Amino acid sequence: MDPEEQGLRRATHHMIRAMTAGMAAITCRDPLSTTLQGYLKQAFINSLHGVSIGPEQHKLIDEASLTIAEDNVELATNFIVKSACEKATPDMDKRMENEFLMRKQARQEGRQYADPVALARAQSLPEKIRPRVGAITAQQMAIYEEFSSKICGFKPTTAEDMIVDYSVMKSSTPTTMQSVVHH
Repeated sequence: MDPEEQGLRRATHHMIRAMTAGMAAITCRDPLSTTLQGYLKQAFINSLHGVSIGPEQHKLIDEASLTIAEDNVELATNFIVKSACEKATPDMDKRMENEFLMRKQARQEGRQYADPVALARAQSLPEKIRPRVGAITAQQMAIYEEFSSKICGFKPTTAEDMIVDYSVMKSSTPTTMQSVVHH
């Protein structure tokens, strides 16, 4: 219900980063560990082509694959979380573009924007928790900042980290994943 597009954008960025990081970390860790172990086992077996592999060697391959996967799954998960957050933020800006434009237009016309759908929903909430029309207070923004300040595997997010305006980034800008793949 924030009439200012920059306040809405900051709050949106904080929430999408926190939600994306949580979902990516939860959903990818176990399958990633299993996949890493499988690829490592196969790589070890392939490197021993032409050599007869007995039960003792299979046991060593399994143990080595498990150890290496366990030692690296957090790093790989963090990379996936970071990549997902980098993709989700500009995607959310695209989805919210109309909301940002309506707020900007209202400000240029000298009026305060209030989303009629959000207002109708707010009226159904109890008075004590009902959102109010107006700019987000510093105390309210602190809640959004808290959501995204502690993303697993990364340094705490600061206000300076959130300055990037993803709306002006070109879609041709390579992502972290694209940079790694092409090098």
